[in-house]
Amino acid sequence: MARIEAWVRRTIESFALLQAEDRVLIGFSSGPDSVALLDLLIQLGYDLGIAYIDHGLRPVEDEISLTKQYARRFGIRYYILQIEQPSQSEEALRNQRYQLIETIARNENYHKIALGHTLNDQLETIIINLIRGSTRIRPIPPKRGRIIRPLIEIPRVEIENYLKKRRLPYSHDPSNEELMHTRNVVRKKIIPVLLSLNPGLFHHLAQNIRIWLEEDNFLDSLLPESLGKELDIKTLATYNTVMQRRAVLKWVYENTGLLPESQMVSRLLNLIHAPSGKRAPLKKNVWAIKEFDHLRLYFPTRPFEFILPIPGRLRHQAFKIEAELTSEIPQDFPQDIAYFDLDRLDLPLRVRSWHPGDTIVPFGMRGKKKLKEIWNEARVPIQLRHRIPILVDQTDILWIAGIRRSNKARVTRRTKRILRVVYAPQ
Repeated sequence: MARIEAWVRRTIESFALLQAEDRVLIGFSSGPDSVALLDLLIQLGYDLGIAYIDHGLRPVEDEISLTKQYARRFGIRYYILQIEQPSQSEEALRNQRYQLIETIARNENYHKIALGHTLNDQLETIIINLIRGSTRIRPIPPKRGRIIRPLIEIPRVEIENYLKKRRLPYSHDPSNEELMHTRNVVRKKIIPVLLSLNPGLFHHLAQNIRIWLEEDNFLDSLLPESLGKELDIKTLATYNTVMQRRAVLKWVYENTGLLPESQMVSRLLNLIHAPSGKRAPLKKNVWAIKEFDHLRLYFPTRPFEFILPIPGRLRHQAFKIEAELTSEIPQDFPQDIAYFDLDRLDLPLRVRSWHPGDTIVPFGMRGKKKLKEIWNEARVPIQLRHRIPILVDQTDILWIAGIRRSNKARVTRRTKRILRVVYAPQ
């Protein structure tokens, strides 16, 4: 058995990446790492398929052609996937790739998804995390869920030598040469300097990563397997500072896929002692908030406002609302339905998000009340308040959907046309 094959087999066995009967889908770019991964897993006898993802950002005809050539050469299935609306964010684009390939694996009954990350990718990621100020310099895991990385302990130079010896063609991605990307600067400028200082760098790195992963797994085992959507502050307060930091990192990663930087972790830990309602930003679209005895994450929605047709319906990412005329009101009905005297409303009706300072005359009352007071009385989490639709006519708030109706346009014996509005959160 060739040296590199033995290396890959050892990684597979050490981290329990594969069982003999597993069907494996390879994330295939036609670049050197994925070509080597394909050939090595073929040599080791696994049942394979390959999936190529077109990001729509550059010409890919040659890469697709090479993908098909390898599929024919080894007699395996291939899938050409396209991201319809590629994100400009590297992180979001990576998530789009993972979602696509996960969908194929699930639909086509593959047990594992193999990616071609190497030991060089480990070092690059560690350096980039240091540059960005990440709190936890965690290595790329050899296995997460159904995703596995059989080449994760092999330096790229070994991959290149293997391809040369096996005479395996592969594609070159020209964007890998552009120094405007941080990873390319690390790859082209920083790592060569480190190797000149320590030629055995990759050997030592592989040994240390195994130790870091073992220690990481041990410390993680001291925490619950899943921390859930809410983080219990009383439980968090029983941990020492090291485990508090680890719990916060694990919780954020579980719910968002983000690894917070040290500054963000400090903000989160400060929330433990802050008053209820205090918030801390993690990213532009991700916030943490203290709600009584819990920390919660929320994802603010943009302000919205729509005309509600009668009859008709609206669909938003956070809710659905439907309006229709009816002839009667049942004696009992749930809070997500409201009835109005249509002829006493100032049309058109609109559905909008909450505005600070909004007031309503609650059903059965005469005086106005701020929506903020109603939110607090109903203990509606702050992160949900901007997602709950407010039904208004031209002059007044009519309904905080699912929570409180106003006193306006009550249905009486004199009502001729009854409007029924139904709210369904998404």
